[in-house]
Amino acid sequence: WSFGRREMALSLLSTVMSLVTRLWSAVHTWKVKDGGEWRRMSELLEPPAGREQLHDLFGRLLSTLVAYFAVPRYMRLRHVMRLYGAAEDQARRHALANEFKLLVDGSLSQLQALVQELKTRGLPGGEAHRLDSYISQIGIAWEQLTVIKEYRTPQVFRAFSRVYVLIMPVLYGPYYASIVEEAEKSGDDPDRALLFAILFACAVQLASAGLVNLMIALEDPFAQKTRFAGNFDRIRVSEIAEATRRHLLLVEQQAPDGWVTASRQP
Repeated sequence: WSFGRREMALSLLSTVMSLVTRLWSAVHTWKVKDGGEWRRMSELLEPPAGREQLHDLFGRLLSTLVAYFAVPRYMRLRHVMRLYGAAEDQARRHALANEFKLLVDGSLSQLQALVQELKTRGLPGGEAHRLDSYISQIGIAWEQLTVIKEYRTPQVFRAFSRVYVLIMPVLYGPYYASIVEEAEKSGDDPDRALLFAILFACAVQLASAGLVNLMIALEDPFAQKTRFAGNFDRIRVSEIAEATRRHLLLVEQQAPDGWVTASRQP
């Protein structure tokens, strides 16, 4: 389960960023008739306040996304058992995550209001419906991402994996001993067989413990800091959001040139 969470989260996050980019691009490149003249939709907004509000809306959406996924994970075992002040810690983290989540939801609602505003300024209904569908898809992917962020693999499964790693050497001990016994019966060097049995036991234990630690680390694929190796595989939301922001700026700068290849840089 944990190993699939990261790949699913990456797919959903890429969907969100792609649709945000498509929505921004539509606002800056799609044209509508205004008084008999074709104008880009971004030009229909009140300049320069409209441009500043547009930047603020998309910037707030990206920044609150980053802030939400940066909240340390909760619903860990110590939170469930309410040990060592864990109840207060869980309540604080939960409140912080909910605050950022509401800010993202608010930004999505404002995007829908933006589409309706453009509709009153001449955007045809078909194009407005398409932009609304973009926002709906963003909202669906966003809700799925919040579920991945806030919910964990069942506690029983995680507890069983931890206990199994601890008792596995005891269960496999007779097998390791039988390796040495079989070597003695067949006339092989018992010291070499003993060394092989020890190395084999250590390799199996290290592999099992490593997989369990990785599974626990990937419970929150967005975690910023962790003691486990999963930290190397975490989803770097801030870097993805920054790349998206630069893409949005590039789209805005190149929009006046139309389809002509532009040399402007973000």
